[in-house]
Formats: sequence, structure tokens, C-alpha cells
Amino acid sequence: GIVIITAENAPIFSAADGVVTAVEHDEIYGPSIWVDHGNEVFSYYGGCGDILVKVGQSVDRGDRMGTVRVSNDSGKPVLHFQIWIDDKPVDPLDYIQHADKASKQRGV
Repeated sequence: GIVIITAENAPIFSAADGVVTAVEHDEIYGPSIWVDHGNEVFSYYGGCGDILVKVGQSVDRGDRMGTVRVSNDSGKPVLHFQIWIDDKPVDPLDYIQHADKASKQRGV
């Protein structure tokens, strides 16, 4: 996965269409969201502040799912983002598209 340092309370957006399969408290990353995108592809968002989605909820790419909290370890607002394919973690940078720099949406 990757670590994204951002602004406190920055919105967290779904990377792709899917269904929320878990909202949990991870021992390492704290409040977290798992989204199933189908075909054995999942995205993981750890380090959430407010979580606005529930298990079983459908989300579209770009839907706001919550906010980023300040990490207890670094003292900075940090999102831990992972992509899993066929039960294996992969490098998210091989799969995500970079946002348009002119975009008015500010978040991760």
C-alpha cells in the first residue's frame, strides 16, 4: 500500500465503483474501510476519521466515504491506501489514475 499525507479532515473518495464490505478498527491503521470492486479486487482505506458509509452500501467512483484523521504515530493526517487483487496486495500506483491538477475536489 501507500501512505498519503494530506490535510486533516480531508475527504476520502472511493477509488472505483463497488460495495462497502467492512468498516472496522485495524490495530495498526485505526478506523478503516474495505470496498469490493468485483472480480476479486478490493481497496482499503485506513486512518479514517469520520466514516460516512456502512457495510453493504454501494459506492460509485468519487463518492465521499469519510475523512482522514491525524495519525497517532506521525501526528499528521495520513491515509493508508491499499489495493488487493486475488487476495494479494499490489502496488496501488500501478492502478490508480492521477487526479486532474485543476480539479476542485480536494481529498484522497
